[in-house]
This record gives sequence, structure tokens and C-alpha cells, in this order.
Amino acid sequence: MAALITLLVPFLFMLAIVFGALDVAGVFKNKRVNALIALVFAFFTLTYQPAIEFINAIMPYAIMFFVVFFFVGFVIKLVKKETAKDYTLLMIVLGLVLLLFATQSSFIAGIVPGFEQQSSMIITVAALILIGAIFIAAYKLSVSK
Repeated sequence: MAALITLLVPFLFMLAIVFGALDVAGVFKNKRVNALIALVFAFFTLTYQPAIEFINAIMPYAIMFFVVFFFVGFVIKLVKKETAKDYTLLMIVLGLVLLLFATQSSFIAGIVPGFEQQSSMIITVAALILIGAIFIAAYKLSVSK
């Protein structure tokens, strides 16, 4: 049973992340195509043992992140008024988070257990996500003007 969960969690995690990213990005309008591409990525994830180990290692932290992220989003949606969106502050905050990750990796390794073994991979993935978010915010800022 534990072996099944060890494989099922990374499969479902990758399936959800890829399908959600394709759906939000709107690359393909057909949800079946998005689902097929997500399935292929999820099956490829099962063939690469370091990816399975990495996803299983970060899963508790990912769950905490998503719970906090959705809670904060829910609270903001409840209290937020309709105003013009300004993405400049978002770009600055994401840049500072990226700088924090890059400069404080040894400090983070002392706080998060198991971070030392995969710190470069985690920081690289976080940096790529943050850089992508900065580009998206910059694009939305340029479109809104």
C-alpha cells in the first residue's frame, strides 16, 4: 500500500499541476488535449525515480504552501474592492523573494529538514517559477497601460 501511495502522489501531483497550468495558460482550447498532455507528463514522472523522490520529499511543504495560498486568496477576495490592478508591487515582491532564496539557501537548509540534499534543485525550480511570475506580471502591467 505504501509503494502505491509513493507512486500515486507524484502522479496525481504532476497531473494536476500540468493540467492546471495548461488550462490557465489557455494554450490549447480543448480540455481533452490538456488532459492528454498532463497524463503524458504524469506518466513520464513515474519513470524518473529522482523526480518521484523529490515530489514525495516536498509534498508536506507543498501542501502547507497551497493551504496558506488559498486561504490568503480567499480572504483577499472577501475584502478586496474592485480597483485598477497594479502589478508593480507584485514584481517587486517576487524579485525580493527570488533574492531571498538565492542569498539565504544555507539558512533555509537549516530550517527545512532534507533541504541540504536537494537545495540546488529546489532553488532552481523556485527561481524559475518566480521569474515566470515576474514575466507574467510585467506582461499584464504592459497590457493594462
